[in-house]
Amino acid sequence: MGHFRICTEEGASEFREKRARFFYRHLLKRGASPRQAAGAAYSRRGIWHRSNSPEMTKAYPNMWFATQWTSLYDLWCIANPPVEVSDQLRLVF
Repeated sequence: MGHFRICTEEGASEFREKRARFFYRHLLKRGASPRQAAGAAYSRRGIWHRSNSPEMTKAYPNMWFATQWTSLYDLWCIANPPVEVSDQLRLVF
C-alpha cells in the first residue's frame, strides 16, 4: 500500500543514491556470482535493461516474486474491516 502513497521530491531523491558497489554486494548475497553481480551493478545500459538480465534472474527468480506479492484488495480489507450495522440503520424497501 505504501507504493501508492505520495512521495516528496526529497524522499524520491534517496532512490538515486544507491551506489553500484552496494548493488554489487547485494547481488552477491542473493546468490549471483561475482562476475554476474559486477555485470549487473556496473552496467551503463540503464535500469530497464538491467532488470531483465540473467544476473537479476539468478538473484531474483520468479518464485521469489510469488512469495512477495500481496493483494491490494486484501490489504484494504484488513485496513477497513466491515462494520456491523444495527437494524435501525438498515434501509428496507
